[in-house]
Amino acid sequence: MPKRCVTVCGLGDLMLGGPAFSTPKKVAEVDFQPLYHHLDTADVVVANLEAPFDDGSNIILADKIRLWAPPWSADILHKLRVNVVSLANNHIFDCGLAGFDNTRRVLRKLNVLYCGAGSNIEEARQPACLSFEGVSVDVFGYSWTGEWVKGPPRAGSDRFGVAPLEPSLVKEDLARSNADLKILTVHWGEEDTIWPSLDRRRMSRLLHSWGADVILGHHPHVVQGIERKGRGVTAYSLGNFLFAPQIYEGGVLRIAGPEGISQAGETGRQRLGLLLRLAWTVDVGVSETKPVFVGRAHSDVLLREHTGYTKRGSWRVYQTLLNSPYPVYGPLFAVLRRIDEISLFFSGLSRVRRVRPRLRHLKSFARLAQTVVRPPRRL
Repeated sequence: MPKRCVTVCGLGDLMLGGPAFSTPKKVAEVDFQPLYHHLDTADVVVANLEAPFDDGSNIILADKIRLWAPPWSADILHKLRVNVVSLANNHIFDCGLAGFDNTRRVLRKLNVLYCGAGSNIEEARQPACLSFEGVSVDVFGYSWTGEWVKGPPRAGSDRFGVAPLEPSLVKEDLARSNADLKILTVHWGEEDTIWPSLDRRRMSRLLHSWGADVILGHHPHVVQGIERKGRGVTAYSLGNFLFAPQIYEGGVLRIAGPEGISQAGETGRQRLGLLLRLAWTVDVGVSETKPVFVGRAHSDVLLREHTGYTKRGSWRVYQTLLNSPYPVYGPLFAVLRRIDEISLFFSGLSRVRRVRPRLRHLKSFARLAQTVVRPPRRL
């Protein structure tokens, strides 16, 4: 009898380089025990692999940040029970084709499937295919390409690169897939923004109408919301699940930076993430979603820290606003984004130690701006 339910765990960005994983011994010491009760029972554990596995000798110098991870750090994938990774992102070719080939070699050795990039466009568009007791699963990977991300290269007929997030190609790929469950990992959006744009919501609706069941977003490096649509679900951004020099210890993601200072994005916002666990059934599609925040012990604490929301009911209010109808979300999004920008600007200024005493009133203004989306008392 065919399996009636498939459990999926979607992870955020993985970048396994840096001092935290500089030796095999350090990798062996990393423990994800607090998450195993979520991961061990999942059929599919999929993540975005943000950096190639390489020794650094193939790094390409250019006017952007270049990432790479030592091959032994790939053992982290086994620790996390990952069986599929998306390579569709703007860093997977930071070590050129040689680094990409090394990455594929390491993944094959670990029996980890991959999608979203290849030696040509046809290979890049091929999904990772799995099967569980009669239920077939296809995982596709796509990435925006263009100057705004300084890459990644778009795969061509005779050119290596990533599968581009182009509607016509995605629609064609979904149409020719015969899988029961279709999962899309997409590299899109703007860094450090907590609100997905109206364009992303529109694209999400299109992708679902073409047959996508689950859409897992990456690239903003911070958590964005989860939207249910018919039989499917979209997680606009899962944030950073494990992005060196972050270190995971005892159920808390500790961020190791210079002199112990927490690592943050250019805006100063903490780049933390979540694990999204969901259940998909043949009859009803996505039947259950459960966000598991890995950056702090309590979800409200994390949300308050990197979104500015108040503690009471913050996630519920955020989700309600995100799932509002398009005519409401459009103008609302513009207002919320402006508030977010103002808040981040003043909060960033207040972090400058030499002027901190003079900027207390600016921090108060930032808090005032954040209360615009404060949840009602009776939630």
